[in-house]
Amino acid sequence: MTAMTEELKACKEERRRLRAEILRLEASPRSAAQKLRLLVCKRDLQDLMRRMRQQQEAAGEKMSRSTTATQVIGAYSRTVDTLKKQGR
Repeated sequence: MTAMTEELKACKEERRRLRAEILRLEASPRSAAQKLRLLVCKRDLQDLMRRMRQQQEAAGEKMSRSTTATQVIGAYSRTVDTLKKQGR
């Protein structure tokens, strides 16, 4: 899980950098090279946001599986306790 959060932190830093670059390029007069760079930055930002969503979904699925396992263990434990109290 730590590797996941480290990767998300890196993605957030990259997102911040790309947004700053996009704002800078949009504010300045544009040559053909700047227009191309702006398009590339926007595409990179879209790709980054897509990757971040996928990582967050994967982390959510992992947490969901963990929660389900905990619930199953708890139910089993309660069942065993109940059977012990009944003398079985």
